[in-house]
Amino acid sequence: MSPDDILAVTCHYFSITPDDVKGRSRAQKVSVPRKLACYMIRQMLPLSFEDIGNWLGLRDHSTIIYYIKDVESKLPTDPLLQKFYHEIIAYLMQHNPVAHAEAQVDTHA
Repeated sequence: MSPDDILAVTCHYFSITPDDVKGRSRAQKVSVPRKLACYMIRQMLPLSFEDIGNWLGLRDHSTIIYYIKDVESKLPTDPLLQKFYHEIIAYLMQHNPVAHAEAQVDTHA
C-alpha cells in the first residue's frame, strides 16, 4: 500500500480529486479529507511528517503534525469523522489484504 492508494480511496469516498487534496484550498470539503488522509498515511505507513508533507505538495512537516493532531483530537468524540475513518479503513483493508496484515491501525478510535 502506498500514500497514493490511501489518497485515491479517500478522494473517491469524498468525491474529490487528488489534485483537490494536494492543492491549497482550505474549504472544509477538501480540508477534512486532506487531514484524514494524512492521519491514515501516518498510521499505516512508515513515513515521516516531512515525507508526508513532501508527498502532499511541499507542505511543511509542522503542517502535517497539525493535521494529524487535529484528527487525533476530534476522532474520539466526532461520530461523523469516526464514520469516515472506519469506512475508508474498511475499504482499504478489504481491497488490500497485505495491508490488513501489516497495518497497525487502531480502528476503535
